[in-house]
Amino acid sequence: MKNTIAISIAGQSLTIRADDDEQYVRALAAFVDGKIREISRGQQGITTLNLALTAALAIADELFKLRESQERMSEEIDRIAGEIEARLQAEGAPS
Repeated sequence: MKNTIAISIAGQSLTIRADDDEQYVRALAAFVDGKIREISRGQQGITTLNLALTAALAIADELFKLRESQERMSEEIDRIAGEIEARLQAEGAPS
């Protein structure tokens, strides 16, 4: 069931429909709003659209870096698991 949720981002009020919990959607909106505010500090004359686009790029950058980090960790876990399995097999432990 879709929830109708009123949110505000960068002073703009929006009403959206989402399958997610209202509290979760509000947390997302607060995160985006905070990112826009962070970017706008010390900046003058930047339009809300440019702030929103810059925030979107910053959030995408964070996402890509987290995905890359997760992939490296997953590969490291696989490598370590392989080493453990090889040692166990070398010692004659059943697999």
